[in-house]
Amino acid sequence: MRALVLLLTIISFHAAAQTPAQQIIATSPQLVVFAGSDANLQSLANGLGLGQPVTLVTQSTDGLLQIATFTPPAALNASDTARALEQARTTLIARGIAQPSAQQIGAALMGGTILTSTGQVAVPGVLTGAIPANAVQVRNEFAGGGTGVVPLGGSVTNFQAINTGLRQGTPITLTGAVNGVQQTVTFTPNTGPLSAADANQALQIASQTLASVGIVNPTPDQIRAALVGGAIQVAGGNITLQGALQGRTTNTSNSSVFGTSNSPTVASPIISSPPNISSGAGATAAPIVGGSPAVQGIDGVRRPNTAEGANRTVRPGG
Repeated sequence: MRALVLLLTIISFHAAAQTPAQQIIATSPQLVVFAGSDANLQSLANGLGLGQPVTLVTQSTDGLLQIATFTPPAALNASDTARALEQARTTLIARGIAQPSAQQIGAALMGGTILTSTGQVAVPGVLTGAIPANAVQVRNEFAGGGTGVVPLGGSVTNFQAINTGLRQGTPITLTGAVNGVQQTVTFTPNTGPLSAADANQALQIASQTLASVGIVNPTPDQIRAALVGGAIQVAGGNITLQGALQGRTTNTSNSSVFGTSNSPTVASPIISSPPNISSGAGATAAPIVGGSPAVQGIDGVRRPNTAEGANRTVRPGG
């Protein structure tokens, strides 16, 4: 009997000695992939558990280093922290996002607009039950160095010019060689200054639009057209791009500069005892300690369509 009591005491002490992140990893290992890194999961576990600022860092394939910061509305216990993260994960998976960026994780938790393969979608935050303005602060940097990737614009200088111009609403000048001839293009965004999150989404939309017509190394003029609209030449002829910034206005209210579509029903925010998490059909994942089993959502990532012909207008987002 004394041996059993001693064993239970040791187990209890070991559980108590685990950090919040270690407890989440032990019960919900799928959240490590969701967070993007051990450091991100550590920041999420500590920030949500203490109600303190959370900083997440992710890097895209084009070398864009994205840093998102937000402050949860209240401190959560370990069980509710894991449940909130799982609900955010299934929210994004249901929209075709299996490996989210720092901004997308922040938006799923706090509320905001995310870029999906079908366009911009507003999602209420798991922690807030609403879509508050500027709940997630985002800044973008190009990692450069030995990443071996080329940023949108073809060079770090062009990438920085685009990012600065979108953030400040000032003229953007891009340079690059086209068939051996140096090309210089200057244009001014028609939106006025954008927030870091909206500037990043504009870059993603422009990159996605160009990729959808088979352009992976765009010229300065093709980048201009992808952002502000215009005709460009591709292998099959001429096409007209609407432009990621067309029809947008400066963000001066709670509405996103990019607009919204397919807005989901606002779920009850997770503050202390959240509702059960459920989504579409799928296999049941490992249960969260102290709560209901979490359900795995759809894990397919939708891809943008490729070009199917020339002489057509391509709209941002697909």
